[in-house]
Formats: sequence, structure tokens, C-alpha cells
Amino acid sequence: MLHNFIDSLIKTKITYHILFWLIYYLSIGLITSSYDDDFLKAFIIDGLQLPLKILLTYFILYYLFPTYFLKKKHKQLVLLFIPTVILAGIIYRLIQGLLVFPCFYPKMAFTPLNFGRFIWALFDIFFPVVIAMSIMLFKSKSESIQREQELQKEKLHAELSFLKAQTNPHFLFNTLNNIYGLALVNSPQVPNSILKLSELFRFILRNGTVSEIKLEDEIKIITDYIELEKLRYGNRLNITFDIETDNPKEMIAPLLLLPFVENSFKHGASESRFNSFINIKLKLVNQHLFFTIANSKELQKESNENGIGIQNVLRQLQLIYGTCHQLTIQNSSTEFLVTLTINLKEYEKNQMHNNRG
Repeated sequence: MLHNFIDSLIKTKITYHILFWLIYYLSIGLITSSYDDDFLKAFIIDGLQLPLKILLTYFILYYLFPTYFLKKKHKQLVLLFIPTVILAGIIYRLIQGLLVFPCFYPKMAFTPLNFGRFIWALFDIFFPVVIAMSIMLFKSKSESIQREQELQKEKLHAELSFLKAQTNPHFLFNTLNNIYGLALVNSPQVPNSILKLSELFRFILRNGTVSEIKLEDEIKIITDYIELEKLRYGNRLNITFDIETDNPKEMIAPLLLLPFVENSFKHGASESRFNSFINIKLKLVNQHLFFTIANSKELQKESNENGIGIQNVLRQLQLIYGTCHQLTIQNSSTEFLVTLTINLKEYEKNQMHNNRG
């Protein structure tokens, strides 16, 4: 299979090279024939000169350029390039003197030492070299940009995977701490809490590494987590979760909303000595996601919005949704409010554009 691929690649490159020279030959022939409207003569003359141009082009592109220019051996390059130019000019003039003038311009005197004609010969010879070199440099630059983009994507993917690897255990450890708190007081809710935790853990293992999940699945994991926390707080926590969506099958990045919910419990309800509240609203309309979560906090008590979980999810939002999302965090003396909006329609368009690119 590899051998067939290499053969196909070689054949494709040869086809491009043949096409390049065919286009050049036809274009030059049409231009030179316009002087006396003798197409046959123009194509024959250009055909006689074409082998020299091909040899010179490939010698410069595939020997001088990579061997000396790219390796910054400029002195050696100059020492080889100047004799190459002179030799090519001499051979070109010999072709004119021995073949072109005797066969097609017998009445015209050939002047081999005419400096002006020698310069014109060099211009004619190096014209395809310049074109081929420009194409080669443009292709090389495009490939370099593409490689840089691919490396950047790989870097961002690695960073995103690392952030997810940090966030998921962080979330599970915090949940285990909650169950530990129930166990200390011999709560009868411990077995049910462990069961719900296992369900959460199964969900994370199944979806933590995928790029997207359905919104309804994210809603379910949030609902399950809320039910797990209710076992711990009971009546001293007033929590609401309002959901409005026109497409529960809409795809979003997994486990981006859950850390905000976890944070509201950890730094809101768990640190409150009195009755507290957590109000969550999730709305999806026309591929625009709106998510707000507000939790009460003790008067004058600082909320820790800079924990590992929140910091990681902030970075994940930036890496995944970029300018397609807006996030505001308001931290007052009595309330902590997070507002997140994601333009999933714009994100989808950007993804399609990037895939085409």
C-alpha cells in the first residue's frame, strides 16, 4: 500500500511538472508568434530552447537552492551561480547561432559578442526559473503555515486534554469529600450517595474525553449532581434549576457547566451557617445558550472563584469557543453570580470554515 501511495505521489508531481512546462511553452510560443504571425516557426524555435531552460530550472531549484541557499552557504552559491549563468547564456547563444539563425533567419547576421543580445538571452532563460521559483516558495510558505496551524491545533488539543484530566478528578474528589462528611455523622444517605457518585463517575468516564455531547446529557449530569448534593444539605438549601430549550439534542462541549454548579455548592452552601440558595437557569434558543447560576454567600466572606475547577473551565471555554462565548463573574458581599452565553451557531460556522481551510 505504501509503495502504491509513493508511486501515486510521484506520478502526481510529474503530472504537475509536465503541465507547468506545457503551459509555459504554449504561452511563450503564442507571445513570440505574435511578432510575425508565424506560429509554427515560433513553436519550433521555443522548442529548441526549451531543454536548456528545463535543465537550468531544475539545476537551480533542486541543487543550488536547497544545497547552498537554504543552508546559508551564500559564498559557495555565488561562486557556482555566476558560472552557471554565463554557461547558460553561452549555450543559448550557440543554439541561436547554430540552429535558429541559419534555419529561420538566414539573411540576418548573427553577432555572438553582442552584449545586449546576451543579456536578453539571460532574461529569456531565467524567466521560467523565476516563475518556478516563485511557485516553489509560495508552496513552501503555504505548507509552513499549514504545519504551524497543525502544531498549534495539536498544542491546544494537548492543553485541553490536560485541563480535562485535571478537572474531572478535582470534581470527583470534592464529591467524595461531601460523602465523607455524611459518613462522619452516620447519615443513612451514604449508600444512596455512593450509588449516585458511581453514576456520575460512569458519565465522566464515558463523556469526559469526547469533543461534544448532547445538551440533554449535560442537563442530566447537572440534575444528578444536584440530587446528590441535596442528600447532604436537606432543607437548609433552597435550590432551583430552570430549563428552557428549543433543541435538547444540541451539541456542546462536555462538562463545562458542571464545574460552575459544583463551585456554587463548595464556596456557597458549604460555607454558609444559615439557610442559603442556589438558582440555576439554562436556556437554549436558536443555538444561543444562556446559563446563569447565582449562590448566596456569608456577608463579607470572599468567594473563591479561582479554584482549580473554575480556572480550568475558564481556559477550556477560551480554547473551545473563543470569541463565540462571553462569561461574566460578579462577586458581591452576599451573592456570587456567573453568567455564560455561547453562540453555538457562530461556533458551528467557524468550525465548518476551519475544516474547509
